[in-house]
Amino acid sequence: TTVKMANDAGNDHVFVEKLSPFLGRASETIDSIDERNQEANLAFTELCVYLGEDPNATSPDSMFKELSMFVNLVDSTVTKVREAEERKRKKAERETKRKLKKKSSKSSMSSTEGGFSSA
Repeated sequence: TTVKMANDAGNDHVFVEKLSPFLGRASETIDSIDERNQEANLAFTELCVYLGEDPNATSPDSMFKELSMFVNLVDSTVTKVREAEERKRKKAERETKRKLKKKSSKSSMSSTEGGFSSA
């Protein structure tokens, strides 16, 4: 390690003494990052296999760009379907109101005609 190289080179012990705690923490951090990087690479490989892509020929950038585009298309389609359903519902409501109004005006006319004939 760097501390051993510093000792072997005959560098000042103060430098080694001050650097050793940092080096210990840095080594732990590097090991942790390396482990997380390996886990991420494994997860990416598994995702590629799941999606039928070649992990060796697919970059994370291109994979996530494709996934993002897919999600955006799904969102857009869901929005369009909901809007179409809402238009259909409103049209059905208008049609029902129109029929009720027409039926109401017919029954109103027949009751009025009945009233004239009895008078």
